[in-house]
Amino acid sequence: MAKILLIDDEILIRKSLRRGLEKEGHYIEEASNGKEALKIIDREFELVITDIFMPEMDGLETLKEIKERYPEIKIIAISGYESEHNGNVPDFLKFAKAFGAIKVFKKPFQLAEVLEAVRTLLK
Repeated sequence: MAKILLIDDEILIRKSLRRGLEKEGHYIEEASNGKEALKIIDREFELVITDIFMPEMDGLETLKEIKERYPEIKIIAISGYESEHNGNVPDFLKFAKAFGAIKVFKKPFQLAEVLEAVRTLLK
């Protein structure tokens, strides 16, 4: 199974993802923002799931830094920002794809969809 890093400032999102991923046999580490994540990313993670909007260091900056250091790491980006603001902002998930995210999900997402994406990316 895979080593996966979850980065999100919302603890309930991390708990939900962690529970689902651990049931599938993955080893999970967590960070509440990009700054924390970059302190532990030197470990050999196969996949990162990151939120876009977080305090201290956002997901786009984090994604860019991770891809520069470790281009082989697969990344899934998630964000609820657009839906919370009636779509009156740029689609930051498109930016995430441009920076190297392979899959993107808008919050609220279906856990089953994310787990299926993880299975597909780790094949």
